[in-house]
Amino acid sequence: MLFRPLAYDRPAQLVTISEVIVQMSNLYPSLPVNSFHFLQWQARSQSFSDLALIQDRTLNLTGQDGPPDRLGAERVTANLLPMWVAQPALGRNFTPEEDRPGNDREVILTDKLWRRRFHGDESNRQQNYFAEWHSTRCCGCSASVVPLSLSLGPTC
Repeated sequence: MLFRPLAYDRPAQLVTISEVIVQMSNLYPSLPVNSFHFLQWQARSQSFSDLALIQDRTLNLTGQDGPPDRLGAERVTANLLPMWVAQPALGRNFTPEEDRPGNDREVILTDKLWRRRFHGDESNRQQNYFAEWHSTRCCGCSASVVPLSLSLGPTC
């Protein structure tokens, strides 16, 4: 198998952290980090330059032309792209204010989804639509070189 290198500024410095609960390790060898533990680790970390959280999920997208879409998605902290030294190709990144509970109504679409669902039209990006019954607005579109779907982007 051949693998392409990750399209990040410093791929050798990226690590993945998961949790292990010894009593459950026979059923679940590792678990995703929960938000509470992540915030504690982020506040206390002295070994990492930054920590970001990525949580897999699926969402229903409705409210625009076309049928509803069931999408693979990633819920991410606002510092993920800056940590990767990456910027959306169009629009802006998430703000720290949007990282707070109740303020998480902005999304960054993958280029592929933006072109397929919104026809690559900038005016469509600014319209509201619904994701899981919440009014949502697109603040940016990721470049195709970011190999991870962000927020409402379909998973590869």
